[in-house]
Amino acid sequence: MAPKPLKDIPSRSGVIASIQLGTVMSGTAWGQGVNPDGSNIAPYLLERYTGRDPNWAEAEKWLNAITNESVTLKSPLNGTAVSIETTLTSGFDVNLAYQGTGIQKAISTIAALVFSPVGSTIIIEEPEIHLHKRSQQVLIDLMNKAVNEWKKQVIFTTHSWDMVLPFVSDVGKGSKRGQGHVIARPENFKLVVFDRIKDNIEISELDIKNMEFMDFQRAMGKLWG
Repeated sequence: MAPKPLKDIPSRSGVIASIQLGTVMSGTAWGQGVNPDGSNIAPYLLERYTGRDPNWAEAEKWLNAITNESVTLKSPLNGTAVSIETTLTSGFDVNLAYQGTGIQKAISTIAALVFSPVGSTIIIEEPEIHLHKRSQQVLIDLMNKAVNEWKKQVIFTTHSWDMVLPFVSDVGKGSKRGQGHVIARPENFKLVVFDRIKDNIEISELDIKNMEFMDFQRAMGKLWG
């Protein structure tokens, strides 16, 4: 089959910024959704904290795995103002607005994966940005849990080796990851690569089930020229 012309390839410009997570076929889930750019993450979390969503402790656990300095995610009342803060191991509370871009992005990703309804599809663009390699692996574990246990579909794009190589361990023949990781199940995983050829983009599936790390790197090296 001939590749689609570049003009026919879907792009982010076709996704309306106001489309929110949390909308399901039967109607809208409780509370507002998360904007695709994460810009309303604080009020989104505030709604769930007020009702003490049963998944709140799950979100705190994964935030702590990203940065073990953060032990509690909470919503204090300061007069008439409310905010989302994390309590650090040192005992200090830090407003989310004053924390690093990586943590803010990670909290948005955690919220989307943890609080979205069972069976949801979550699409994440480059979740690795501003995150350390270890934190990227935490997000991979959370994505795997969302797929394996919460029956969600997770689609993400990446330019990072560190976001893909763990799947060569889980699904392929690379060295297996140590204890404590949530392993991807081969039947639930698919890797799709995009290759630009002049004015066209070719989209193909790359089967990594029988690949080791060097096999995968060689395959990607051929695609990237």
